[in-house]
Amino acid sequence: MHAQKDIDIIGAIADRARSLYTTEWSKVVLVRMLAEAHAHMPLDLAGLLAAPDSDYIYDVFGITYHSEKNTGKIGGYFIPKFTLPYAKKN
Repeated sequence: MHAQKDIDIIGAIADRARSLYTTEWSKVVLVRMLAEAHAHMPLDLAGLLAAPDSDYIYDVFGITYHSEKNTGKIGGYFIPKFTLPYAKKN
């Protein structure tokens, strides 16, 4: 279960993604995908939200593209730029 602070930041990340690009995903779907990814591979959520557009887009759309539908894990050897350092060791 995520802390409310994490959910709030994930919601803001989803809002920014939808404002930058027209996406096929609703905010609810983006929040779910990002929250599941964060549960499996902890993300620096505040860093991602504040990231320059190019890094932000790389991570958010990479996560949504590589998200495994049944598990929420990030597949395809994709590692977001804003993965917390200790998560990269796993």
